[in-house]
Amino acid sequence: MRTLRILFLLSMARALYAESPVSWTALWAGTFTEKNVTNRAEVRLFLPFELSVRAQVLDRRPPLWMDFTDGAAVFSCALYHKTTGSRLLYGSLDHAGLPARLRDPWIKSMPFVDYRKATGFDLKTDFSAAQPAQIALYLQSPEIVMPALHIKGFSGLVFESSAHPLISGGLEALFPRQSSLTVEGLYSGRTLAARPARAWFSEVIPLPERDFRLSAVSAAFDSPFFALAAEWAYAETFAFGRDSYANGSIRIGNRPWRLSFSAEGAGPRFVGTDGAAPGAGFRAGALFEYYGKRSALLHLGSTLRSPGIALPFERSTTQLYYRFPATKNFLQLSRLLFEASRNASDLTAVQDKYQGVLTLRAGSLRLVLAGTLQSRAALEGIPIPFPLPEDSSVFESVRVSGEIAYTGTLLSGSLRAAATLYEKKEIQWEPALAAAFRLGPGRLSLALSFEDFPGRFNYTLSWRLVKN
Repeated sequence: MRTLRILFLLSMARALYAESPVSWTALWAGTFTEKNVTNRAEVRLFLPFELSVRAQVLDRRPPLWMDFTDGAAVFSCALYHKTTGSRLLYGSLDHAGLPARLRDPWIKSMPFVDYRKATGFDLKTDFSAAQPAQIALYLQSPEIVMPALHIKGFSGLVFESSAHPLISGGLEALFPRQSSLTVEGLYSGRTLAARPARAWFSEVIPLPERDFRLSAVSAAFDSPFFALAAEWAYAETFAFGRDSYANGSIRIGNRPWRLSFSAEGAGPRFVGTDGAAPGAGFRAGALFEYYGKRSALLHLGSTLRSPGIALPFERSTTQLYYRFPATKNFLQLSRLLFEASRNASDLTAVQDKYQGVLTLRAGSLRLVLAGTLQSRAALEGIPIPFPLPEDSSVFESVRVSGEIAYTGTLLSGSLRAAATLYEKKEIQWEPALAAAFRLGPGRLSLALSFEDFPGRFNYTLSWRLVKN
């Protein structure tokens, strides 16, 4: 009888495994440079009921001939549910969506409607020893189907060393004719560490240990021909002050053309989700996009920035990007990029920069031609925010480069020649060489680059091995 029970249990286990097989994948990747060795090892186990478990170790330390013990390792793990996207995470985390947009908005691109990411959390794949380990729980409900309306909810909790978590959540409603409305809220609170002065006469104000609270709301409506989004955040920090951040954007049209506008501003006492004050500022931007035949794309955008809402603009970036239509010709134009920017925050040294890139393809070969021109000028009064030639403009540097790259099934490589001419220096030559070898699940690559040929050079050895 006991033998029959064992055989019965084994047959049941075999049947369950046949219906929901367990599989796994593994990855090992890393880089080796003169200064450090970085490794990333990851294992993912796919379980029944659409669950998967992921474990990851990131390690960085000096090479063997240096103090190899002076390194650090970061362990992370996660549990995922495939259908809903829900997950439980531990370790060094990446934030996306509203929590990420409230973390120093000035280093990010403009929050245009079609370039906003949904709120989410996942494991970092880049080494970061400075970021403390976090625990995150992200839950997303299945769709609730009603006549002419589908609704699903989502919520997230992120715990750090503080007892106060970052809490986010919202609802997404899907309407007929590909329209949707998303409403979201966020709250974060913790105790910030004391900030001492860096020197006797430092401009950094010393602050004691202080409580920090941040609340935010977000709403976005999307449809094939019209979209609108807005966000508002309010931060209160003891011994520092209270302030707000807000942004809004609108998009008209969709395909073949669409026109987008966006603006955002923050007060001097606003503190983001990372506990740091990004500083006061105001930005406004416009973007025109045209989608042509055979994957052609025209992208024309401009962004202006000022120190405050009522202050004149002193920085700008204007970009023209064109992706040529795909053809069957052996030689074809691929991409064209032109960018012009100005930084007039210091009127005694206004920085202008012009950059152009042209990419061509010839079968498996890719040719990239690029050039950059930088100049400075001294201006008076309220400057024009766009980089126009001035009477006081002085040449600062010009850089030209050419790169040819080959991409094959087993081998790929690139060769680049670059030269930079400065105002009061000799020409600086910057050649670079890279090669990669692929075989099955593995990839090995080596890159060499000179900062000033024939002087010191840098090298990077990279590898990647995947088991699917």
